Amino acid sequence: MMRSKFFGLPVVVLLFSAFTTLAQKTAYYLDPAAEYRSGTELYEKEKYAAAREKFENVSAQTAYLPLDLRVNAEFYTAMCAV
Repeated sequence: MMRSKFFGLPVVVLLFSAFTTLAQKTAYYLDPAAEYRSGTELYEKEKYAAAREKFENVSAQTAYLPLDLRVNAEFYTAMCAV
């Protein structure tokens, strides 16, 4: 009887951890300006591949993005490719 209780506990913990990884991300994680700043920091450190990913993510978020930020992100994306 005790064995079945202890067997069920890891299964329940595993299920709850799967739900938390699929949760909706808050605006903090989706902030295009933060992603842009992170990209510029990586660019200044000459980590161009990682910076390019950040700038591409920023460019993809056109609904929440001011035009100048998107244009700058596209510029840096091109500069990372050079």
